[in-house]
Amino acid sequence: MDKYFSAISFDDGFANMLYSYRSSKHMTVGRIHSLFRRVVNFEGGDGQIYTIIDKSLDNGPYAVRVDFEKNDNLFGLEIKFNDEVVIEHNKLKLGAAISIKFDRCRIWQPPSIEKKPDEIDKKQLRDNIDLYRRRLIDSQIRGGCSYYHIKGIAGVELYKAVLMERELDRRIINFIASLKSGGSELEKDIIPLVGLGNGLTPSGDDFISGFISALGVIKDDRAKAAVERIKCVLKRSVISTTDISRTMINASLEGKYRESIASFIGAILGRDMQELNLCIDKVLSIGSTSGADLSSGVVAGLAYGLNILENGGL
Repeated sequence: MDKYFSAISFDDGFANMLYSYRSSKHMTVGRIHSLFRRVVNFEGGDGQIYTIIDKSLDNGPYAVRVDFEKNDNLFGLEIKFNDEVVIEHNKLKLGAAISIKFDRCRIWQPPSIEKKPDEIDKKQLRDNIDLYRRRLIDSQIRGGCSYYHIKGIAGVELYKAVLMERELDRRIINFIASLKSGGSELEKDIIPLVGLGNGLTPSGDDFISGFISALGVIKDDRAKAAVERIKCVLKRSVISTTDISRTMINASLEGKYRESIASFIGAILGRDMQELNLCIDKVLSIGSTSGADLSSGVVAGLAYGLNILENGGL
């Protein structure tokens, strides 16, 4: 017998998928792609990865938050890899294990945080970036993109970086240098960053996603042109990385990002230091290094945008 759970919120990407099957009494819409303690991913017939997450996690692109009640470990719900995902009478069924009801589900929309150059307090942004970097040092998160910022702030190594950290640092520097130069080397320097690192979303992908998301909020033709250059390279290239990570990058290219990243971008562009510290806490708690990698990309993207506004990007 199915266990029934209630959806709490979903974004328009997930909602549109459900809506397209609204008249179906029974329709297979995908198969289980991967399962984690608080997350289930399934691949739709169009190749899109959709995410079902526990209510304790934040909203995001192509995702639905569900009240799994006291089931704090989804491995215990007998969901299996490659199980069919079926829409049946307005419910989403995951194999023979569970059904999700949407009768009380609300649409989540990320806040609009586009900023015109004259709306950005540049001194405050620099101060906020400095605060983030100090917090990043104090967090002692190691193994991903943190080293890029920490080394750059201190001017010296504060700890002995592992090979992956050094390689991420080198490739990030090359990527940003290529973007600044406006030359033809961007593809050569951004593609090696894609897929670099460990885990479901490798560190290089998290950094790129954060960078694009942050730079995209600045309503300036030069910032927009930089995002378009990155987008053109990534769209015409074969992105060699995990399915989940590819979905994240493509979502960022569409201007979509998870709730905690939207809040972090808004806070680092604002003046409320208490809110900024709370957002830093939240974003750095994501995964082992993913939050640090995403936020490192956000801060690098905003720093690059600030450089464009003040120096024309040179």
